[in-house]
Amino acid sequence: MIKGRPLDAIWAHYERIDGNKAKCKECGVEFSALVERMRNHFNKFHASKDEATPKKQPKIDTFVVKTTPSQQEQFDSLIAKFFYANNVSFKAVESDTFRNLVAGLHPGCKAPHRKRLSGDLLEKTCAELEGALSLEGKFASFCLDGWSNVANDPIIASSIQADGSVYIVDICDFDDQKHTGENLAKTALKHIESAREKYGVRVTAVVTDNAENMNVMRKKVQEVEKIEQYGCAAHQFNLLAKDLVPNSIINRVVEVAKMFRNCHQPKAWMGQEGLNKPQLPSLVRWNSSLNVLKWFVNEWQKLRQIVENHQDYFNGTGKNAAKIIRDLAIFQQSEDAVKCLQPIATAADIIQGNNVSIADGVDVWKTVLETYRNAEQREWLDKAETRYAKSIPNVWFTAYALHPKYGGEKLTQAELKKAMTWDCG
Repeated sequence: MIKGRPLDAIWAHYERIDGNKAKCKECGVEFSALVERMRNHFNKFHASKDEATPKKQPKIDTFVVKTTPSQQEQFDSLIAKFFYANNVSFKAVESDTFRNLVAGLHPGCKAPHRKRLSGDLLEKTCAELEGALSLEGKFASFCLDGWSNVANDPIIASSIQADGSVYIVDICDFDDQKHTGENLAKTALKHIESAREKYGVRVTAVVTDNAENMNVMRKKVQEVEKIEQYGCAAHQFNLLAKDLVPNSIINRVVEVAKMFRNCHQPKAWMGQEGLNKPQLPSLVRWNSSLNVLKWFVNEWQKLRQIVENHQDYFNGTGKNAAKIIRDLAIFQQSEDAVKCLQPIATAADIIQGNNVSIADGVDVWKTVLETYRNAEQREWLDKAETRYAKSIPNVWFTAYALHPKYGGEKLTQAELKKAMTWDCG
């Protein structure tokens, strides 16, 4: 005999009538013999908590977090933008901890491979951001700089600043050309044209650092484009600092700082005396020379005490450092250097701030000159005035004269004349 599918357990509480109907044994209600309906009726009106019949077995889908292709694409885009915006190494996307993080946030999502981060996702993100830009017809300053990458290959990069934001124009290899002003000018002119085509901006000025080849490049670009050109103001202050303070003073202080940073015993003695750890100068941190000089001046008494307390060490291994620390003339020179560099450091911090205009740049320079004039330091003032004359183009005077806050207040008569006769082209 062939048996059919067994009856559901709910039929223990019902009796079948007329073939396709069921009658409740508890209350006598009749209705269609649908198992789900029978179960719901019994659970609602007659079953205690312990007697309630189990619900229908859930589908496996309820235990799985599905990720549709469109959702995965969105996740990939968000992950890529995080890496680009925060300058995170692409290698991190393949780490177990990052993949565990993604899986924990959304189990059905998989992190993209790092090749995708440097490939199609990067191109897609760039296209998306460029499409969202609205710079058509706006004024922009063009900047160009060069450096070496991790493989020591020379790289030239250009950008524009418009509407308070910076946008990359182009990045190219420069290993097959000499870094002459002429070659840099050819590259700059190509990049300026690219900026116009890419963003639709009106390039009104070209700004670079103050290296000699860059100075030549800016002048050659100005001859072709008829636009303003000037050197980076913050870099000019860095050059002024080098004009004012000889490297010999800084180098001696750095020798002491290195010993107390890098040698085990002096480092331990420094900690015992409660000295702050010195910051060594760096080419990319322009105020770091001032910081190491301040450390030496502020901690000089404690440094001398350490030398006296550990003469065996400082008569041998630390002999050179001890000689520098004991030399009163070097201490006095370092004190003077701190006084000399502090106005420059303050100016450099201001000039590198967000939304600083060229009119602000003139005012910052005037403040530095006034500080040196009040300090009655003729040598400092002469060198600062020489650097100031090289740094400020006429358009800066015009901006300062027309600025509602300054109104040309601190300009000399000669500078006011330059401001009034500047030709905007």
